[in-house]
Amino acid sequence: MRAFKDSAGREWEISITVSSLRRVRDNLKIDLLDPMSGESPLLTQLFLDVILLGDVLYWLCYPQIQSRDLNPDSFGEKIGGGEGRLAYEAFFEELKDFFRLRGRSELVRVIDANLGMVRKGIEAASRMMESRLEPEIDRLLAEAVAKMEGDLSALSIGGPGTTSTNSPASSESTPPR
Repeated sequence: MRAFKDSAGREWEISITVSSLRRVRDNLKIDLLDPMSGESPLLTQLFLDVILLGDVLYWLCYPQIQSRDLNPDSFGEKIGGGEGRLAYEAFFEELKDFFRLRGRSELVRVIDANLGMVRKGIEAASRMMESRLEPEIDRLLAEAVAKMEGDLSALSIGGPGTTSTNSPASSESTPPR
């Protein structure tokens, strides 16, 4: 059994059992026993879709959620970025343990391979985005700095005892016309 903590410090145990698998299947129409099902494999969907994984975690942890008198929103509200990553890791390790204990080591290898491919794809996409965005970000920063420098030079700020030549004359010193 794997566990993770939410942002309130509550520990949640992820236990993949026949009952928890049934809850996920009946409520989400997802069969965790067939992780490669679907046009986009279920494993990939669970890796990429934070909300879907949150829903799976909800049903896997449902007895604990009931005993703590929580609803889906109050459970999900306490699983942010860091907690979500730990929950994700605990879930996939528990799923691999489940298959390993059932003698389905080929599914453990499939899970590891699929997650590795998804991670590499995300890394490649990130590198591509950075290479495209970096020149644009540099250009925008340079424009912003140039604009700020232009705004500052237009202010004509002097040292102590100097007066600004850009400020309008007061109405007292301007003779009427």
